Amino acid sequence: MEIESDNKNLSIFPQRIVTIKFQPNYFGDIEFDKKKFLENCQKRIPVIFTSNVIGKVEKAIDFVYELFKEDRRNDGTMFYTHFLETAHILLNKFKIYDIDTIIAALLHDTLEDKKEKVSFEDLARIFNKNVAEIVEGVTKITSHSEVEKNFHVTVDKELTYEKQELATIQKIFKYGLINPRIFLVKFADRFHNVLTLYGIPKPKRRKDIAEETVNIYVKLMSSLGLVDPAKELRDLCLFHIIAEEQSVAEEKYRNLVEIHKSERDKFIAISSAHNVEEKIKGILQSVSEKINLLVGHKTLYELYETLERNSNKIPSNYQHFYWIIDIPSDIYSAKIIEQIETSLKNKFAFISSEQISSVRDKLTQEIVQYLSLAKNTYILPSKERMELVFNVTPSGSSRFDIDKVIFKKDYHQSYDEREYQAFIELIEYFYNQDVSKKMELIFEFAKRIYPSEYVSVRDNLNDTYYLVPNGFTILDLAFKITPDKAFHTIGARIYAGNGQWESKSLSYVLKNDDIFELITAGTPSYELENLKPYSLVVINEVRKLQQRLEKKEIQPKQTIVKTISIRGLDKVGIGAQILNIGNVLNIPLTKLNFDLNPIKITEFKGSLTGKFNSVDKLNIFLIEIMKIPEIKEIEVFDE
Repeated sequence: MEIESDNKNLSIFPQRIVTIKFQPNYFGDIEFDKKKFLENCQKRIPVIFTSNVIGKVEKAIDFVYELFKEDRRNDGTMFYTHFLETAHILLNKFKIYDIDTIIAALLHDTLEDKKEKVSFEDLARIFNKNVAEIVEGVTKITSHSEVEKNFHVTVDKELTYEKQELATIQKIFKYGLINPRIFLVKFADRFHNVLTLYGIPKPKRRKDIAEETVNIYVKLMSSLGLVDPAKELRDLCLFHIIAEEQSVAEEKYRNLVEIHKSERDKFIAISSAHNVEEKIKGILQSVSEKINLLVGHKTLYELYETLERNSNKIPSNYQHFYWIIDIPSDIYSAKIIEQIETSLKNKFAFISSEQISSVRDKLTQEIVQYLSLAKNTYILPSKERMELVFNVTPSGSSRFDIDKVIFKKDYHQSYDEREYQAFIELIEYFYNQDVSKKMELIFEFAKRIYPSEYVSVRDNLNDTYYLVPNGFTILDLAFKITPDKAFHTIGARIYAGNGQWESKSLSYVLKNDDIFELITAGTPSYELENLKPYSLVVINEVRKLQQRLEKKEIQPKQTIVKTISIRGLDKVGIGAQILNIGNVLNIPLTKLNFDLNPIKITEFKGSLTGKFNSVDKLNIFLIEIMKIPEIKEIEVFDE
C-alpha cells in the first residue's frame, strides 16, 4: 500500500490518500524475513528488546514457519508471511510494543488452522498462558462444539457462513472486553487481510468482508484510540465496496481523489482570501502557545457516502476540509474552549455547534491519540461555510501503553459498557432466531456502541442536563435516568416556547436543547407496539419483556373502558390536541363527538371513549387534558 501526500500552502499537515498497491514487507525467505522483523523490533523498541525477548520472538517465528511452511495464501504468497505482516502492522502502524501481543500476532492462526498439531496447552507451555489466551480469543469459530461452548446451545443444523461470522464477532467482543489485546491482534490481522483482499476471487465475499470491517472493526479501533489507522483501513475497504473489478474500483477511487483535491484547492482559496489562518492563529496564541492550528479532511469513504446520499452531487453545506484546534491535555479546560469560541465569534459569524464527545467540562481520562470534542460551523463574508473542530491531544509521548490506557476503567473509552454488553446479548439472540438480514442488523447496532454525535437535553423538574447520543428517544432517556422504572414512563412533555408544552410519545427523538418532563405511571406499561428505541440496552430490554409476555410470565392488566364527557371554551384545534394526547400515551380513542353549545356558542361540549390499561393511565390522560387552558370540566362514566 502506498500513501500519497499533497501538502500545498497554508500550515496543512500532509493529506493522506491510500492506494491499494500493497507492497509486502516479507517475501518468503525465512532467514531474510526473520532478520528483517527482528531488526524492526530492535529499531522500534530498543529498550525492552533484550536478548531474552529476541529469543522469544525468534522462537515464535520459527514455530509458525514449521507449521505453515508448505501452505500458501489465496494470492500465492507463503502463509507464514501473513503472521509477520500482522505483527509488523502492530509495531509500525498501531505502535503496539507489548511483547506478548506481538508474539500472539505471530501465532494468531495456529489454533484455528493447525488444531490437529497444536493446542491451547501447547502455546501456554511453549510461550505463556497470556499469549495462549490472546490466540484463543482471536480464533474463528468454525465448529459446532465451539458454537455450543460460546452460546450454550445444542447445534443440530448446518453451521452456515453467516452463523460462523455472528459467533466469531460475539466471541471477540465478549473476550476482547476482558483482554483488549485480543482486539489489537484481530485489528492487525484484519488490516493485512484487507490489504490482500484481492486474493479472494469472489467479489461478493470481498465486499462482505469490507462492509463487516467498516461497520464493526473500524469503529472499535477508533474507540480504543487507533483513530488514524481506523480511517486508513476504512478507505482501503472502499475499493471493495464501490466496484467488483479492481480496475473499475481504482477508476472510481481516482475520481474521488480528484474531488478531494478540488475541495482542497477551494478550501485554500477561500481561507487565503479571508486570512482565516492568520485570524485563528492570533486567537490561539493569545490563549496559549501550546495550542496548535491544523487542517483536517474527511476520509474518501465519507466523501463516497455523501455522494451516494445526494445523487452523486456534493451538497452546498458539505465541508470536506476543516480547521482543527489541537489543545494539549495538560492545559485543557472547558474555559479555554469558551475563551476561544468567544473570540472566534468576534471574527466570524457563528452558525451552530455540535457535540462530538461526552467529555466537555473537564478531562478526567488519559487519551491515546486525540479526542474530538465539538464541531463549530461559521459563515465567512463570502457566504461560504467554515467548520472548526476542537481536539484534545495527548501531552508528551504518544506511545500506546496498553496496561495504562486500556485496562483502567477510569481512562477514556468512547463507548458505554452497558451498550456493549447489550450488543453481545443481541448477537447471541439473533444467532438462535430465524431473523432476516441478521448481519445488517448487527452492523447497524455496532454503530450505536460508539456514538459520533450527541445532543444536550434538560430535565425541567430536576434542572439536570443530560448529554445523550443523537437518535435517543424518550424511552431511551427513561432507561438512562431511572432504569428500574423505565417501563413506568408513558411519554413526556417537551417545552415548545412561549410558556407552551407539547406532549410527545415514547418514540419521540430528542433534539439538542430540548427541555423535558417525563410522564410516568405508578404501574409499568406493557404496550410495546410502535416503540423505536435507539439504545441497544433498551432494544434488548424490550426484547426480553416481549419474550416474558409471550411466555405469560407477566400478565398485563385488564383493559378499562371509559366514556369521558368534556366541556370548555371553543377554540380551533382543541379536538386535535386531545387526540394527540391519546396518541402520545398510546390510548385508543373512539366515538369522538364534539359540538358547539347551542346556548353559548363560545363553548363546546362533547365526549369520547378510551381504552386504558390501568387506572394510572386514565388519571394521567385526564390530567394532561385538563392542562389545556380552554377545557373547564371533565366527567368520567362507565361505558
